[in-house]
Amino acid sequence: MNYKEYKDCYKHPNAILYKIISRCNDSCPFCLEYRFIKSGRAPLSFQEFKKNYSYLNKRFKIDYIILTGGEPTLHPDFFKMLEFVKNKGMAFRFITNLIKFNDPIFLKKLSTYFTDFKNKLQERQTKIIASINDPSDYSLIAKKRMQGLKNALIYKLPLMITVVVYRSNLKRLTSLGIELKDLINKQISYRKYHLEFRPMYIEGTEESLLKKSLPKDFNQLAVQIEKLIPLMQDKRLILTFWNFPLCYLKDYKLVENNTVKDRQNRRLIKVSKDMQLSNVEVRNWESFLKSHPACKKCELRFKCSGIDKRYIDKYNYPIPKPIFLH
Repeated sequence: MNYKEYKDCYKHPNAILYKIISRCNDSCPFCLEYRFIKSGRAPLSFQEFKKNYSYLNKRFKIDYIILTGGEPTLHPDFFKMLEFVKNKGMAFRFITNLIKFNDPIFLKKLSTYFTDFKNKLQERQTKIIASINDPSDYSLIAKKRMQGLKNALIYKLPLMITVVVYRSNLKRLTSLGIELKDLINKQISYRKYHLEFRPMYIEGTEESLLKKSLPKDFNQLAVQIEKLIPLMQDKRLILTFWNFPLCYLKDYKLVENNTVKDRQNRRLIKVSKDMQLSNVEVRNWESFLKSHPACKKCELRFKCSGIDKRYIDKYNYPIPKPIFLH
C-alpha cells in the first residue's frame, strides 16, 4: 500500500475483503475471478487471516470483514474465520453462490453465527451476499442456487441478493425477478432485502468471457430492465441497479435509494495469498467501474453508480444525460 492509498483509506470507511480460496463449485461465464480460480492458488491460511486482521485493524477503522474467493464456504477454516471475527465484535459478510446451503449440516452450523451478536452495529451490518443469476428451471446449478436461497430464507438469514446481468440471462430477467420476489414474500418476516441487478463489469473480467457474455445490445438490455422494474415494486425489496445509470430509465424514482452512496464512499482493502500486510490492494468503486465523465456532472451521482464508459466507447451504449434537479 503506497502513501496515497494509505491516506485514502484513512479518510474513508473501510472493509477488509479477504480472497480466502481459489476453489469454486461453479463456472460462471462472467466470473471476475476467472484467472484466480484457474490459478489453483493455495488458500489463505487461518494464521494469515488473523495476522492481516491485526495489522490492518490497528491502522484503519474497519467497518466489516468480507470473505470471498472462489467460493469461500469451501475453505476448510471458513467457520473458524467467522468465529474469530464475530468474537472481535466485528461485522462480517461473505459472497456466496449458495450451493453449499443445500447441505443441512453446514446450514444449521452457519445459522448459529447469526445469533447472539456482540453489539447492535455488528448485527446490523452482518450480511450474506447471495449471487443468483438465473431462474431455477434454467439448469441444475441454477436450481441448486435457488434452493440454497430458499434454505437461507427459511433460516431467516440476513441476505443481500445480487444478479449479474449477462448476455444469456437477459430474456430470463423477468422470470428470475418474479421467482425471487415470490420466495421473499413467502417468508414470515418483516426484514427488508436488498436486490441488485448489475450488468457485467468490464474491468478485470477475462477477455474470453467478455466476448461470449457481455451484454452488447443496449436496446435489448433496456427493454428487459424496464419490464423488470414494475414487477419488483414491493415493500420488502430495496431494488438497486449498478453499472446501469438512473438516467437510462423512464422513471428513475421507482428505484432511487441510498444504497449506492455507501458503496461509493467505502474502500475495500483487498487481502489474498499474494497481497498481505503492507502489500494489500486498495479498491474503490471506480476501480471496477470507470464511469463515464457525464455521470460526474449529474445531481443524482450519489444515488447512481453511473456506467463503465467502455460500454459507451466500445459497444455504442448511449451517453448518459445528467439529471439536474433545480
